[in-house]
Amino acid sequence: MDGGGCRTSYHYNFFVKNGCRVYYDGIPDIIQVGRHQFIERRVIELWINSMLVSWTSATNCACLYNLSLAQGKIPPADWSFNFSLTSDHVWIAFIILTLLEDLHARNQTLVVQHAGAHKDRFTDAIRARNIRFRLYNQPELRHYCDRCLRLYGDGATARKVWAVVIDGVTIGHPCCAIHNCHVPLTNNQHRFCPRHAVTHDKICSIVGCNEPATEGHRVCSIPSHQAVEKTHRERGQARFQLKDRLRRARMAHPNDSLAEDGSQVVGDRNQ
Repeated sequence: MDGGGCRTSYHYNFFVKNGCRVYYDGIPDIIQVGRHQFIERRVIELWINSMLVSWTSATNCACLYNLSLAQGKIPPADWSFNFSLTSDHVWIAFIILTLLEDLHARNQTLVVQHAGAHKDRFTDAIRARNIRFRLYNQPELRHYCDRCLRLYGDGATARKVWAVVIDGVTIGHPCCAIHNCHVPLTNNQHRFCPRHAVTHDKICSIVGCNEPATEGHRVCSIPSHQAVEKTHRERGQARFQLKDRLRRARMAHPNDSLAEDGSQVVGDRNQ
């Protein structure tokens, strides 16, 4: 609906003015996630709980919806869309609802750019939320003790290293390879942010080496450095990872999450 002289367009969950999409106050029961897609809040909360409790992916959330709720629903012949959802709809619903809940708890309004793709529209709002959460909502951030913290160096140049216990599955946060750089990467496959890529992308990746990297490699022409890169690439291949998993799977009773010795195996089934 056009607001006439006020140059404001009103939509179900928001209004658009001066190129900005301003969401209404409160948490709606129905959220628009696409041009013709509207989803009940209860369904979105079901998706979120499925992700948290059973590790269900957005793709599987959409598949379950299409198989159980949208099955057999046929739109009129003159409609240019159907009732099926994709993983993009699930993620957009997840983002909008969680941002609305976060801002509503602080009596603030969600404002984003109206133009552009959904995947880019909420990036700034998500980044602002993450920065605030990291600074004010994690008391563990300021925790220091002799058991979990090690200091290397003296004075202002000392580096802090924390010990972290994980379950063996490491999901890295893509960031610039320059220590403490907060400039986001242009692409998650890049090593450096746009600012540091100009000077560091063509330098050998080995710590302490400033020789130029050879064409098509991340290291210089020094044989020992090339051997390090070769080992690094082999560790990322499926064959190397499957071999390590097979060795761990054959262990009868590992003492912890780290494999100790591949010789502790259960007898071969063919024996």
